[in-house]
Amino acid sequence: MTTRKKFRGGFPLGDNAWRTRAACAGMDTDAFYGDPRRQAALARAVCGPCPVRVPCLAAVLVFEAHAIGGRHGTAGGLSAQQREDAVAAGLGVALVAQA
Repeated sequence: MTTRKKFRGGFPLGDNAWRTRAACAGMDTDAFYGDPRRQAALARAVCGPCPVRVPCLAAVLVFEAHAIGGRHGTAGGLSAQQREDAVAAGLGVALVAQA
């Protein structure tokens, strides 16, 4: 019998302990959506030096692969368009390795 992981808060359940160490922990998540220029600035300022950027990016890529409605906002230091372009080019896994 196969068990599917349930989703909560946009990310798969499982080892999400990394989320407590995220530079954005406690921030208003609305800041990561909306104006693309503001999102780019956040990605540089908050996500760039974040110690858990790789697991964040990996989690969002997994979530988006199963989500309906496309990619939105900034996650793992990349915009929705940057993530879409990387996945379309077959670079999703390589993207995580380089983050």
